[in-house]
Amino acid sequence: MRRTHQKTLRATCNSKIADFARLGQPIENPDGQLVYIPRGGNILGVAHLDHVLKQPAKITKNVITCPQLDDRLGAWVLLHLLDEMDCPPFDILLTDCEEVGMSTARHFATDNDYNWIFSFDRAGNDVVLYDYEDDATSALVGEYFHVGHGSYSDICALEHLGVKGFNFGVGYHNQHTCECYANITDTIANAEVFCWFARDHHATHLRHVHVPVDPWGVEYDETYDCCECKAPLEDDWAYCPYCGTANYMCHVWQTSRRKELF
Repeated sequence: MRRTHQKTLRATCNSKIADFARLGQPIENPDGQLVYIPRGGNILGVAHLDHVLKQPAKITKNVITCPQLDDRLGAWVLLHLLDEMDCPPFDILLTDCEEVGMSTARHFATDNDYNWIFSFDRAGNDVVLYDYEDDATSALVGEYFHVGHGSYSDICALEHLGVKGFNFGVGYHNQHTCECYANITDTIANAEVFCWFARDHHATHLRHVHVPVDPWGVEYDETYDCCECKAPLEDDWAYCPYCGTANYMCHVWQTSRRKELF
């Protein structure tokens, strides 16, 4: 690993969340930090700064071990690595509270009409689309990456922007543990493939229409609270990120059937 990579990656992993506010425009919201860094791009890169555990980063050759890699490694890719590659211009959004399923990205509003959004917040080297997935979009990105399945990341809270979102693998493993590590050679390889995709499609506007659906296929738009701890939930969460209770969109059905099913 280059010395410059070691220096910037170590700093990105070890810095406090508040330290990132100086990089852009902090956006006031009631839940946590949100920093917008406009750089003249027509696509938007997103990364979260919060983490489950914290230890100083340890680097040996090309391998970094640090529990903050989820998602400080993704933040490093956006803030440092992609700028070294032939990547089209992109804006950056740094968020908080992703690890509890309540990303501050949901408070982001902009007049910029982005063509699509992306993040690097995933183990391995595939890509997931969450509720943005459809046959055409999967086929488009599937020419570059294997399309996998995921549960939640920051981009899930940005459907209100009206464009497709992609969460690319960044090469970390054992996330949410003190043994979390990444081989930066894999991270760089994934980023290079992303740059191919971005160069080919950064000017392509990928429109997205958000249509929430409950387990029976009924459209709805109301929010609801966890039936156990009463925490506010996102409309597409099946499990409460605070107490772990299963919540299947319909409060009455879930309350009456939870003991029988679980």
